[in-house]
Amino acid sequence: MILKVSKHVVPPVIVAKDPVFTFDTGFVKDQTVIQGGSFDETAGIHAWTDADQTTPIPSSDWQITGQVNTQTPGVYHLTYTITNPVGGHTAQLQRQITVAAKLTEQAQQGVVKVTNNAGAVLYTNPETTNAAGRTLSRQSSWRYFGVVRDAAGQIVAYDLGGHQYVKAVDVAVPASKPQNGVFTVRYPAHPKWAIAVYDDTLHTQKLIAAGSIWQTYGSEKLADGHSYYNLGGHQWVRTDYGYWHTK
Repeated sequence: MILKVSKHVVPPVIVAKDPVFTFDTGFVKDQTVIQGGSFDETAGIHAWTDADQTTPIPSSDWQITGQVNTQTPGVYHLTYTITNPVGGHTAQLQRQITVAAKLTEQAQQGVVKVTNNAGAVLYTNPETTNAAGRTLSRQSSWRYFGVVRDAAGQIVAYDLGGHQYVKAVDVAVPASKPQNGVFTVRYPAHPKWAIAVYDDTLHTQKLIAAGSIWQTYGSEKLADGHSYYNLGGHQWVRTDYGYWHTK
């Protein structure tokens, strides 16, 4: 008699892997969208069954909770969940999307002074979402050429010119007079002498000649108790070192 020996087949071991997200170059996870603008919640995002990125997971198979209404300003939260069908492992991506109120800019000139103890960050857009990589020092004064208002008419930023904006909460318009005028250099004791131009900390920056004429944007008492005319851009001259008249 011949005995038939059955073979036991061992099933292959399946290793469950974690799915992963990848992103296009330049993708911004936490975006700011201007009211009324467009927003594609899947743009720039890719999903894969594992880190080897051999098998994509189509966006139709993603689970996305939360919605963004670009018509209504506010902060919205989105959670993306993807699943590897082999093993059922999941991964999540969380995003915060800010819908900023539509802004309008109006031409206007004046001077602002930095009041934020940490300084005022410069931005390259009126929405103040793109930092320029530079911060203006506290107590420094700057000429502005436009004001940015939100839908309610509130000033939210100042345009310093050259695509440079500061947030209104970081600065203040000094309560000074006159706001605009012309200053002519004439040191009383020696009318032919030049006079000093100071920075915000009263360090001499340069000399300006007797008889030269300068536009002013306001006056203010500085740390030494004397009154100074603001020439814009950190430049101050003593009010008693010349004469002033309205422009």
